[in-house]
Amino acid sequence: MIGFGSEMYLAAVAVLVAGFIRGFSGFGAGMILVPVLSLLYSPVVAVVTVALLELRFPQ
Repeated sequence: MIGFGSEMYLAAVAVLVAGFIRGFSGFGAGMILVPVLSLLYSPVVAVVTVALLELRFPQ
């Protein structure tokens, strides 16, 4: 079984809040995620993660 540390739970809460904000307003997820994720991980990892999450693929 995979155990999650407290930093993973904080990152998950940040993603949930950012998803709610993006769903409500249509933008702003990166403004919430990058500062929180850069506190937990390196800033490079935070920016690349948010950039990958923000990609939209045509259907």
